[in-house]
Amino acid sequence: MEDAIIQIAQHIVDPSCIESELKRIWEALAQEKKMRASLFNLIVFNCISERTDYFRNIVEIVVKKFPCRTLFISEDRETPFPSLKTAISVTMPPLEENAKFACDQIDIGVSSSELHRVPYLLLPHLIPDLPTYLLWAEDPAVAHPLFKPLSTLATRVIYDSESSQSLLLFAESLLKQKKHSQALGDMNWARMEGWRDLMASSFDDLDHQKILNKISLVKIVYNARKTEFFCHLKVQAMYL
Repeated sequence: MEDAIIQIAQHIVDPSCIESELKRIWEALAQEKKMRASLFNLIVFNCISERTDYFRNIVEIVVKKFPCRTLFISEDRETPFPSLKTAISVTMPPLEENAKFACDQIDIGVSSSELHRVPYLLLPHLIPDLPTYLLWAEDPAVAHPLFKPLSTLATRVIYDSESSQSLLLFAESLLKQKKHSQALGDMNWARMEGWRDLMASSFDDLDHQKILNKISLVKIVYNARKTEFFCHLKVQAMYL
């Protein structure tokens, strides 16, 4: 694909060598006149599942439009022994023809027993003076030891209501978070942006706005066919 992310380098590294190895890579890339770019830090946390690739694709979409340093954390709940592995890559989003901008991605794979090490590993690799966004890909209604440490670092926390078994519990969890005045978002709300814009544009002129006062029933028909990534398909219809 023409607009695919271009991966320049990828290395499995010891956690203590992340920045030194990135520096070495960038010194080489500087000779090719490639510039390091980051508008913000993006932390992604997920438990390894069939949706992990989906969230990696989301990161690619974000990086294509907004170069950023990505820290992608994956918890492996199936690993029976302590494990923490890190890898780095430098990717170039196709912002425009002959673009020379590139950005970093740090991957952290961790077993459940080693989760306590993640915040200490993560903190030195957040670029200072830039906003930090956390994409929490798990159900916020289920307590998790990493949620508070990671959300404390974040300027904004983005959830995915698709990960929640109960929309009511999901909403209650977000309302509790909102009390702390933290900016929040839901990917399901973003996914239906096109439908929201279409509905809003349908009532742009004054004559159509007057019709709103006469509406007594709205019927929404939605696609209820489940996929490997989406099974709570009524959520977007309820939002709309």
